[in-house]
Amino acid sequence: MAATNRDLTAELRGALMEAKEAMEGKRQLNTLDRLINDLQSRHKPVISNI
Repeated sequence: MAATNRDLTAELRGALMEAKEAMEGKRQLNTLDRLINDLQSRHKPVISNI
């Protein structure tokens, strides 16, 4: 059974949506990494001799 243009379009759309979601997830992780690094660079640990 040959795939119709509609079938191919639906498959392509699904694949593109998955790629978009993966890219958005990576972008969010990168943003969180930047925030964590920023907080760590601002925090100067106190060294105690306890």
